[in-house]
Amino acid sequence: IIHGVKFIELFIIYDPSDLPAVKEIQRMLKGEGIDSWFDLDQIKENYDPSVVEFVISRAKMVLVMCSDRALNSEIVKRELNIVMTYERNAHY
Repeated sequence: IIHGVKFIELFIIYDPSDLPAVKEIQRMLKGEGIDSWFDLDQIKENYDPSVVEFVISRAKMVLVMCSDRALNSEIVKRELNIVMTYERNAHY
């Protein structure tokens, strides 16, 4: 665990309107043994982009909920840009 955030398998990007579906997907993934993280878990009321970036940098995979609202969400776009930055800088 680093700064309270352990390395994770999956980070979920979503719009708050998709929260019920995100929770259901996270529940199903957990049942399959896949550790996932989304900002509601730790951030609650105080969205902190630096925390989200930190967690994304430690995720093996990212799942994006592609609802109409998510595709128009500035937060979703910002988190996707973070993912793309890490992907471009990845050293395999």
